[in-house]
Amino acid sequence: RGGGALHCSIQQAIDKAEPYSRIAVQAGTYYESINITHPIELVGEDGILPELACRGIGITVAVDIECYIENMKVVAKGHPTVNNAQTQLRGTNASVRIVAGMPTFVQCELTSVYVGGTANPTFCNCSIVGSVFGAGITVAEYASGTFRNNIVSNHVPFCVVVSSKGEPKFEDNEFSQNSKAIHHAIVHAGAVNTATGHNGVVLVTREGRDMTRNIQPEFVCNSLRDDVLDASTASPTTFAKRHTFGSTFD
Repeated sequence: RGGGALHCSIQQAIDKAEPYSRIAVQAGTYYESINITHPIELVGEDGILPELACRGIGITVAVDIECYIENMKVVAKGHPTVNNAQTQLRGTNASVRIVAGMPTFVQCELTSVYVGGTANPTFCNCSIVGSVFGAGITVAEYASGTFRNNIVSNHVPFCVVVSSKGEPKFEDNEFSQNSKAIHHAIVHAGAVNTATGHNGVVLVTREGRDMTRNIQPEFVCNSLRDDVLDASTASPTTFAKRHTFGSTFD
């Protein structure tokens, strides 16, 4: 529902909504991909989360706007023909792809997130779980963003990949990989060869061969759980209060 009217699809409601309108999405499964092009609120009604199911990108924000998305489930099933390293870096199979603007996602269930361009989104109290077509969260190019109180788990190959020249901040999140991961949790604090095939938690790396790129993500009070680790280290490990790694690559 948008502007007091009923619509057959979420995209139709977005297209017809005035800027800063609030669109209420009823429970159900919506087989579509949506493109948000003007400032709106997109909110799932209380109860079972409405599900946006798609092959490829579910939600795209590619213009410099603010928008607000709450109580939505977005499942990207991926597309086998584009499942390669290059498309993973560009977010072709991400459930949410943001390359501009300042969108806010609250209490959403997502399979994966790609943040690129100059985007500066906020993700709060979201569940980002179970992508097999790339990282759970990828922050690339010049993007930044704030990621707070999210659960990010069970991704191939990493929960989080940061190659952006921006300064994304990760605070009070839980990062984890389960026993199906090929390798246990690996937190990288330097330039890393992404072709190693490791499955782990966080990868901080230069993108391609740009050796002048400074990577400056900030990780504060996150918990790191890895069920593959031995019993002495399997419990969650909380990063130090002002823990930051990968601040600058020399």
